[in-house]
Amino acid sequence: MSHAREEVEAAVTRLIELRDRISDGDGRWVDLAPLFTDDVVYVDPAWGRIEGIDAVRAEVLGEAMDGLDWRFPTDHYLIDGDTVLIKWRQVIPGAGGTDFEQSGYSHSSMRVTAGFATTRIS
Repeated sequence: MSHAREEVEAAVTRLIELRDRISDGDGRWVDLAPLFTDDVVYVDPAWGRIEGIDAVRAEVLGEAMDGLDWRFPTDHYLIDGDTVLIKWRQVIPGAGGTDFEQSGYSHSSMRVTAGFATTRIS
């Protein structure tokens, strides 16, 4: 089932606004969990394939991210039907005030529940 672009864009905006607040230190990464469906499949080069919201909450969004002074600013996003690509950067503070950056993207699929089931993050 395809969702109206307005519905997909509203969900993407909620996700990005929350990611930005967390990245700025206002919240924890686990606060993202309600935006994913229960049957989320999360694939990441570092974490591997993780299935189900409880596993994602525990292994990716929980303690592993707590206390890290990393930022993940969003550069832009693309919507094609129920498919969403979000281009972001991982910014890690380095010694002497020099930040280290790498580029990343999230590939998500909109679900009937109006949540996201992330199918690939690279």
